[in-house]
Amino acid sequence: MSSRARRTAQHDEAERQVAGVRGSNPWAEAIREVPSAWLEDETKKSPSPYSLLSSWKGGRGGVPIINNLETRLWFYYLAVSYINVGCEAFHLGQVGLIGADDKDLKVYSEFLAKVRTYAKRHARRHLVLMDGHVPSGGMVKDGVSLLDFNSFPMRIKAVPGKPQEGILEVGHLDAIFKRSKGCISPSGWRCDSLPYLVEFDNFGRGKNPNVADTKSIFCWGWDEISWFAQQPETMQRLIVGHMPREIQTEVARLLLRQFARKKKPAATSASMLSVLESEIARR
Repeated sequence: MSSRARRTAQHDEAERQVAGVRGSNPWAEAIREVPSAWLEDETKKSPSPYSLLSSWKGGRGGVPIINNLETRLWFYYLAVSYINVGCEAFHLGQVGLIGADDKDLKVYSEFLAKVRTYAKRHARRHLVLMDGHVPSGGMVKDGVSLLDFNSFPMRIKAVPGKPQEGILEVGHLDAIFKRSKGCISPSGWRCDSLPYLVEFDNFGRGKNPNVADTKSIFCWGWDEISWFAQQPETMQRLIVGHMPREIQTEVARLLLRQFARKKKPAATSASMLSVLESEIARR
């Protein structure tokens, strides 16, 4: 069988598989183009300058490039596959790096709109929630967030002179505390600061383990989850249960604005916030 005939047969088989999952795929290009991108030997011979391999093995060390068609096709295939098996929330990873060439977010906004359109028609509750790491504080285009909520590492700051001690601090490096952008959410509600998630991130060991460097993202020379794993259980419980008052107050404000916005009069929400702030101050 010739190479061309083999590729045609592979495409036909892929089309039958996709059609059997849940009707026809709303993005026709995904059916036609993705199968050849699955095969490494095919992408090496691709006439496109933006094959899947070049999309992922470029100058940024293997970071997918959202501007490249092959990347969008692959991501869309993954999104459709996960929606079809019942997933309702996607973490999009380091969207700042993946979208480094998409300065005005035009490509990202069009792509995520396709995913939301598919979810509206096929997801269990006709929607999908999406978040991603936002070093800039958000993915906002024309006043509307592309994400349902933001996420970012905790950015734990090492305390020199106190071995293995770390703290959370507003303004430390690029921490997201008090930096989540205001916007209109994908669901249509307005906020002064989009709700966000912070996590114990994993990114390896630094060059100087067990050394406190307040200008480094490595807490005592370790990524956040490795640093946390090395702490005694009593310290882990203390870390999880403790936040600086400034950050606790912001979290309280975000929760009240999000969940009491439509159910409570403004005066009642303000009163609840005052009670929470007083409780935080007493701790």
